[in-house]
Amino acid sequence: SEMLPLLLLITTLFGYHLTMGTEEIDVGYNNMPILSNPTYLDARKMSRILTQQNVVATCRYMLFKAYKSFYEAESACAHMKDNWHFTTRGEVTLADVYSEEENKDIAALIHIAFGFHHLGGKYDRRNWAWVNLRKTSNNDRRLTDDEKADNWNPADWVWGNGSSPASWSNWMHRMPDQATKREIINGKRVRVYQNFVMVNRRGLWDDTYQSMRGPYVCNYCGKYIVISAHVRWSKAEEHCQTYGLTLAIVNSSAENAELMGAMNATLGEDFASPRFNNSNWVWIGVKEVMDEEGLGTGTWVHHD
Repeated sequence: SEMLPLLLLITTLFGYHLTMGTEEIDVGYNNMPILSNPTYLDARKMSRILTQQNVVATCRYMLFKAYKSFYEAESACAHMKDNWHFTTRGEVTLADVYSEEENKDIAALIHIAFGFHHLGGKYDRRNWAWVNLRKTSNNDRRLTDDEKADNWNPADWVWGNGSSPASWSNWMHRMPDQATKREIINGKRVRVYQNFVMVNRRGLWDDTYQSMRGPYVCNYCGKYIVISAHVRWSKAEEHCQTYGLTLAIVNSSAENAELMGAMNATLGEDFASPRFNNSNWVWIGVKEVMDEEGLGTGTWVHHD
């Protein structure tokens, strides 16, 4: 009867599908065999409860609402690597986006985190998040009109693995433009350029200054999503079913370690006092078998 956060299991053999209203987003995997059928993840329903927490995740990515500059966000993602040794996307970095499906996943995460209505003005940071795309060539001068927007050079831009976005991109209209301004850095006034990328809730890309502060998305690729709302076990199970998920199943020490990594990332690494403060614990999908009189038998089984 305790009110605890809940933990969800979402990764499947064929991946999962995000639905936002009438639109279905296929964000599948082929290398993470957990369940035998795809899961349908209802982003709109999830947003009704997840807008209240500071960290939200899908199977592929994890979004942090804390505003950071590009390099601060990059460092924060790298800090997670000790807890996220299970990831299948290589180093834990800012989000790499190699396809339209992955890009839609980023957009869906922003909707889940901040709600389904556009917030504030066009460049309100609640509508944007950092990803791991940066410009590494010809990035210290003003561009000519022949080098901007539709004439941009993919070879000048790289993802975390060193690849360029030559095969797929989704720039906002008339972007990238490598706008410039002057900033005070280490006491000196210097010229800076828009050489880093944020993605908005429509999945559109915009180049901006590394000093811009906003939410950020890290590569995740884990099985577990933590929801910090405190509910009873039966309500947790109901929430999971509503979202198209299940309560978490933990079958090994490795999965238990992964569970702890997801908890630390979402709830924070510091324990609340006292030890059995509900904020230190999450529900998983294990329950005791009851006899005909409603008494516990001492036998515990997964909820399925």
